[in-house]
Amino acid sequence: MADKDIITLTDGEVMLARTIASMRTGLNRVTNVGQPMNIANRDDFTNDLIGVCGEIAFAKRVNIYLDLSFNPRSGGSDFTLRNNATADVKTTDREDGRLVVPFWKEKKPSDFYILVTGQVPVTARPAEFTIRGYAPAAEVFASKINLGYGPCFGLTQDQLHKFK
Repeated sequence: MADKDIITLTDGEVMLARTIASMRTGLNRVTNVGQPMNIANRDDFTNDLIGVCGEIAFAKRVNIYLDLSFNPRSGGSDFTLRNNATADVKTTDREDGRLVVPFWKEKKPSDFYILVTGQVPVTARPAEFTIRGYAPAAEVFASKINLGYGPCFGLTQDQLHKFK
C-alpha cells in the first residue's frame, strides 16, 4: 500500500508551480514584498518555487483546491480548510528539515502549520514531496528557537502530528 503522505507531482504540476512561483516572485518584487526569512540562502524564485510545490502537494493530499492567484503575498494563510480553519504550508528541501515559522507570523496566525519536504527536479521528471505532519498554532508559537539566522519558531518532525 502506498504511503498517502508521499505525494508525486507530475511534470505538469511542476510546470504549474514554476509559473505560479515566477508570477509571485515578480509581483512581490515590484510591490516591495520581500522574503522575510531566508534560512536556505536561496534566491526568491527558488524559495517561491519550493513553497508552491509544497502547497500543491498538500492540496493533493487533503483534496482541496490550490490558490492560483498571483496577488502580492506578505504573510497570511495558504489554505482555508473545509472546517474553515486556516493552514500555512512550510516547505523545505531538507528531508530532516524542521517546521520553521518566522516571529512575525504570530501577529496574523494560521490555525495550523504544515511541514512538507522535497526537492524540485532540475530536469523534466516527476517530483516527490512528503507531508511530514502539522502542528496547531499554540504549539508552534510555544517553540522559540534560533538556527543561526535569528529567533523564530520551530518544531522538529517528531513533534508534529500525523495526518490520518
